[in-house]
Amino acid sequence: MSLPKLFLTVSVALFVIIGMLALMKRSGAEKQASPPSPPVQQEVELSLLTRTHDVVRQAPTRSQQTELPSPMASATEPTEERPVVIEHDAEPEGLGAIFSKGSVCPIVETISYKSHVLWKRHRPAWLIDYANYYKTPLDFIYRSLTGNSDTAPPTVADGMQFNVFRKDLDFRFHLVVSLSSCRIRLYYVIPQERRVVFLKSYPVCVGRKDPSHASGFLTPVGMFQLGSRVAVFRPKMMGMYKGRQIELMQVFGSHWIPFEKEIEGCSEPAKGFGIHGTPMIRTEADGDLQEDNSSIGHFESDGCIRLTGKDIKELFSVVSTRTTYVEVVPTFQQSKLLRGEI
Repeated sequence: MSLPKLFLTVSVALFVIIGMLALMKRSGAEKQASPPSPPVQQEVELSLLTRTHDVVRQAPTRSQQTELPSPMASATEPTEERPVVIEHDAEPEGLGAIFSKGSVCPIVETISYKSHVLWKRHRPAWLIDYANYYKTPLDFIYRSLTGNSDTAPPTVADGMQFNVFRKDLDFRFHLVVSLSSCRIRLYYVIPQERRVVFLKSYPVCVGRKDPSHASGFLTPVGMFQLGSRVAVFRPKMMGMYKGRQIELMQVFGSHWIPFEKEIEGCSEPAKGFGIHGTPMIRTEADGDLQEDNSSIGHFESDGCIRLTGKDIKELFSVVSTRTTYVEVVPTFQQSKLLRGEI
């Protein structure tokens, strides 16, 4: 090869190498300037329907989302969790609206008592007749008449007003139990409108931790339907429990609402489980029954869900005559109802 040709070949090769080095340097600089991809965050809990006067809340934007704690982070210290479904508008507590006369709550109506009604022709109608006709617990009617007291009013006269559940509306109640936070939330659901409304939250006691169970607790997870064979216990009422005769109030408190059947995703059969009050203890001094609420907020039951005496009476007065589902989940964020999946 002649000297001029050799010089030309070397020059071209140098230009190509310099160009490639410049291109590689520019690409590396662009990569260094690009910000790293943001970490993926968990979604916050969303409701099936969150609205006030039909104005739907928008789901939070990514900038508004926050990381959720570990599902069992609050297992030792149960805490209140903010409801995610809007309760009754302009009401400080949704549950109070269903007892209040003249309420705008869509599942109730206010009626006036009449001793003679068309649907009871052979004798005067008592409050228990109204309860049966409207499929409304008698305790519910008492609370509406007396201002949320569970005792019967001294007298009932024609014209006295109280609330009952609407006969012409298809609705049900839905309870969501969070095992990790030891709380139960009460909602009503109007399926035709796909409307879910929060009413109240209560602290509860759930089953002891047990890794041999699918749920990790003696309380099973899944969706169950509550049964109609409810019970109200009185002092000295006896029954069988674990093969021996006991005073029922010393185990179940004053009220019992059983699980009746499995609906979906149940880790154990429904039979044997239920919702009831806290155990009552007879004092040595005078033999009176006293409520023991020390287990509320903890994992101490044999699998049932316990509420304080005041709370179980209130819950019983609402759900005991209507179709009610109870959904037991590790955390509220895992509720199918609140995620809009049912």
